[in-house]
Amino acid sequence: MMTMFPQVLATVGGAGTRLYPLTLDQPKPLVEICDTAIIANLFRLLAIQGCRKFILGSKGANNTLNLSNYFKAGEGFFKRLGITDHQDFSYQPLYEDNGSADSLRFCINYFDINNDVLVVAGDNLIDLDLKSFVDFHHLHKPILTVAVKELDKNENISQYGVAKIDDNLRIRGFMEKPKRGMEPSRMINTAFYLFSPKIRQVLQEMGNAARDIGGDLIPYLTENDYPVYGYPIKGYWIDIGTPERLHQATMDCLAGTVRHFDQKNEYRPNQ
Repeated sequence: MMTMFPQVLATVGGAGTRLYPLTLDQPKPLVEICDTAIIANLFRLLAIQGCRKFILGSKGANNTLNLSNYFKAGEGFFKRLGITDHQDFSYQPLYEDNGSADSLRFCINYFDINNDVLVVAGDNLIDLDLKSFVDFHHLHKPILTVAVKELDKNENISQYGVAKIDDNLRIRGFMEKPKRGMEPSRMINTAFYLFSPKIRQVLQEMGNAARDIGGDLIPYLTENDYPVYGYPIKGYWIDIGTPERLHQATMDCLAGTVRHFDQKNEYRPNQ
């Protein structure tokens, strides 16, 4: 049976203050790595694996204008990938959302989404087999599947959301940015989510309490015993939130460390 790939919602409303001055006149997702916007690299990974409909959950006129000037309706993006069976890019209307969960709630209602929806942050690079991720979600049938990444013991985990996961990969608890020594595990939230249609009803029930996905929505789901599962990823992942991480991601792409970046020229210092 052919895997049905969900439409994609990218939550791209953040100010990106940690990347100043690069984000003073453009949204963080449009900061470039090797001449390509961060979010375009992520969308390329999803598109070449089967995603065809993309929604940008932009916030504010300037944020939306910059993104729409970059992607427009998506024709050039898909044409460069040789994809013809695509749909137009869509943009969140001028709604001042209060966070990623609020943007999700608004876009689900506005675009009348009644199927699975893949929600991604616009500032990550990730290597992920999308079919395996979707199949895992369909197998367990949760309301939410979160792509999680296990960090090494020497890495600081306090800047991430951390999941408490049982042996069956069900998430039993979730702590956003725990203090050092208080983290329930080494499994962190990569901000890569697959939601089932039932999330629309839950978001309506939560109302204004649903602001951030990691800070509000996931804790609400786990505390109320909704099935939430973690899908461990083994490949590359980085959150590009600071200049140091932007530099690291750039060097990793140039060195060929990021698997889905192999369409770009690798850096060859001896030539």
